[in-house]
Amino acid sequence: MNFAIFIQCSPFEHQGSLSAYHFSQAAVQSGHKIQQVFFYQAGVLHGQTHVILPSDEVNIIELWQQLANQHHIPLRLCITQAEEHGITEPVQPFKLSGLAEFFCRV
Repeated sequence: MNFAIFIQCSPFEHQGSLSAYHFSQAAVQSGHKIQQVFFYQAGVLHGQTHVILPSDEVNIIELWQQLANQHHIPLRLCITQAEEHGITEPVQPFKLSGLAEFFCRV
């Protein structure tokens, strides 16, 4: 089965993003494919560079990066929302993308 994940919460609201991450991880471990993960609204903050979190907190940005690199999952940030948050060059492997592109690839 193929999945497309859509995340609207910021990485600082760990539960939403962490739940989506665990679902995605379980899906790929079960043999399913994650076609893409699209970050919208405050979710684009996952693509910020130079995010420093307290050492005792889960670094959800790093977890998404690792999952994407290990399983070749595209991580896409809504370009309009990213620009509104001052993100013009996201941290790798996040890429800027239009919302229409998300729906075209689903």
